[in-house]
Amino acid sequence: MCLVSNADQVQPTWICAESNVTVMEVIAVCDMIITNVYCTLFSGRDAIAVKQAHVDKLYASLKDLAGDRRLKLDEVLKLYMLNRDIEDLEQWIAEREVVAGSHELGQDFEHVTVSQICFNTLKQPGMQEPVR
Repeated sequence: MCLVSNADQVQPTWICAESNVTVMEVIAVCDMIITNVYCTLFSGRDAIAVKQAHVDKLYASLKDLAGDRRLKLDEVLKLYMLNRDIEDLEQWIAEREVVAGSHELGQDFEHVTVSQICFNTLKQPGMQEPVR
């Protein structure tokens, strides 16, 4: 039913007798459909790529914030540990001040011996590690 016309043209044009539609018109319509589908697919890909880039930026920002938060928490932890060590040291000094400031000479031999042992431990350098 389709006939070839204009044989001298570079591309022959096919005409369908019933609908007067040339093959070139069909090809043009197909090209438009393919272009639309292609653009739709790739515009979707572009949108996905943009969203992925945005998510990557947000993740990098979150990671930086988490790192900053960790550093602050580590600093606070070190501060609390320092305060705890200072309190332990103050308690140790207070215990030694009681022994050093005592004017009691003792009532009997055992009491004098215990006082002398306490004073000798006071003269030892350094602090014994407190039991926690």
